[in-house]
Amino acid sequence: MSYFRLPKTICSNLASAMSDFWWSSSETLLVKQAWKIVAYLECLLSGVLKSRYFTATDFVEAKTRDRPSYAWRSILFGSDLLLKGLKRSVGNGNSMRVWTERWIDD
Repeated sequence: MSYFRLPKTICSNLASAMSDFWWSSSETLLVKQAWKIVAYLECLLSGVLKSRYFTATDFVEAKTRDRPSYAWRSILFGSDLLLKGLKRSVGNGNSMRVWTERWIDD
């Protein structure tokens, strides 16, 4: 096994590249968790979070409440990223509130 001394600039560039990789992937994981809550309403995680944080609304309209957990704040950050790419299908219109919801892109 060989050892090499690397200049500080290379070490800082490597550290920066590693942190960029981990932080970008953590945002991806948060969006994935937010998507699971939206798509799988019957799963245990969705049920627990709904009973604790968004009892009267759906996940898309959920906001932070008093003393939210770190996990909930993180998932809400993921939901903000998710909502940027999320589209809603009108379907037959029964579940659409035309006057209060944004259903047409500006």
